[in-house]
Amino acid sequence: MLGRMDLVHILGFQTLKFWKRLRQSNNRTLHNTFMCFHQVRDYLVLLRTYSCTTTDSTGALKCKVHEHYSSMCAAREITD
Repeated sequence: MLGRMDLVHILGFQTLKFWKRLRQSNNRTLHNTFMCFHQVRDYLVLLRTYSCTTTDSTGALKCKVHEHYSSMCAAREITD
């Protein structure tokens, strides 16, 4: 449906999903882990890079990462 993405974008999407699952976990230990580390630079950079928020659904995250990938591909085609 969304086509292919490169490894960087796949890993970015999987990382965002991991953080989302920590945030939404019913397990207090996992949720507290998210609360301790949600201001980590790498996570904030991912959110900013893909224009995501911590409350986005998994589908929205996937669309935003794919849009970023598509825009990068389009930019490469223009410069080639």
